[in-house]
Amino acid sequence: MASILHTFTYKQKIYMKKEILLMTLLLSAMLVGAQSNNTPATAAAAAAANSSNHSETVAQQAASKKVGKTKAPQITFESMTVDYGTIEQGSEGTRLFKFKNTGKESLVISQCSGSCGCTVPTCPKEAFAAGKSGTIPVHYDTNRIGAFTKNVTVQTNDPTGPKVLTIRGIVEAKKP
Repeated sequence: MASILHTFTYKQKIYMKKEILLMTLLLSAMLVGAQSNNTPATAAAAAAANSSNHSETVAQQAASKKVGKTKAPQITFESMTVDYGTIEQGSEGTRLFKFKNTGKESLVISQCSGSCGCTVPTCPKEAFAAGKSGTIPVHYDTNRIGAFTKNVTVQTNDPTGPKVLTIRGIVEAKKP
């Protein structure tokens, strides 16, 4: 396999990676739609959950209300976005996303992933009983100067699908 990749140019490799990423995203969206009983309302809610960067959409809220009538776990964040504001290069880059299990069963967070290597979330390993709260620490590398907006995807056993959290801010160079 590696010898085959050597015959492609750098631009062709980048193009192939983009194609693979696009196919993966499309397949993920189709799987989320298939897992949600194939109803248009829940498929729309899952698609909205994958594309939302700031707050829950109307479709997500509708799906949440539907889940609220069952015994499923449900993760509810205090805020879907953390704004670092303007910070100095090299300053503390860890912020917390606070959440609560507003469902009726135990909530398990299976995976947290950042949109790039400069954004590193730490998933809690324990389960959260109904009504219990927790935090997800997210660390951003503040040695990168300039404005940033990064996403963190949180996978749980909440049937409304993954949640996309956002961090943003501006890192200014240290003053001499």
